[in-house]
Amino acid sequence: MVEIIIEGKKEKFDPNAIEWMQKRDFFSIINIAGNKCFIKKYVGKKPTAWDLMIALIGKENTYMPKVHDAVFDKATKTYYVVTEYIRGVPLKDYILKGDMVPPLKVMEDLDVALTNIHTEKYWFSDFNEENIFVTSGFKKKVLLIDIDSCWSSSLRPNHVSNEKGGLPGAAQNIGRHVLEFYNKYLPSVKSHVKYEDLPGENFNYLQLIVLCVKLNIFQNRSSIDKTFKYIRPESFRDLEKIIHDCDSNYAKGVFMLAKDNKRVIRPSAKQLINRIINLK
Repeated sequence: MVEIIIEGKKEKFDPNAIEWMQKRDFFSIINIAGNKCFIKKYVGKKPTAWDLMIALIGKENTYMPKVHDAVFDKATKTYYVVTEYIRGVPLKDYILKGDMVPPLKVMEDLDVALTNIHTEKYWFSDFNEENIFVTSGFKKKVLLIDIDSCWSSSLRPNHVSNEKGGLPGAAQNIGRHVLEFYNKYLPSVKSHVKYEDLPGENFNYLQLIVLCVKLNIFQNRSSIDKTFKYIRPESFRDLEKIIHDCDSNYAKGVFMLAKDNKRVIRPSAKQLINRIINLK
């Protein structure tokens, strides 16, 4: 039996009695003392964001699933992370079934999640529409999930997904627009800017800019063209131009600042998103 704490009370669960599923890691959805929980296990390996998950235990309103507990079972050399179970769907599925979340709502909610991660000196490596969750119910929230996909701020992003700091393929679908902006509109900075040239925290906010602009493009164009598809890469071939043309000097300034490890672009990135989305 493994002992954890949920809402201040000690509870136990039997890992051998759980039906585990697996994608990248083992996971399951179980009830523990009346609490529906999402649980992940890591056999023989410490999650890269273990210290982050420890820091998030019990924290409310992080715009991520609440971490109930994170424990290490010495007997089996297994790590367990238990979070609350969230009802809802990934943003990608939400959009594909015809629903829409206002881009500024996405910005504000994910800003809270990213701030919580960055405060603990981590950045989120798997930023994509499948790891962004839209909750069910009348008052919807946009959450960042799969929080074990974080790396220490001491590591820069890179394009090799199975290396430290590596970006999974889905995250690179958003990240490539970031690199394209540099190579199209800031060629004098450095030819062929790479992920490694960007601090992880600032890269997250450049990704957030791209995501919100994608959603804004889709929201505007799909309203007049029902054949416009979100999942087609060619639908967003002019995304970098839209970011640039909103206010070229400001946009280039934000991307220039993002390369500086000592500069935090969060306020500037949010201002750029506001300018683009509110552009008439």
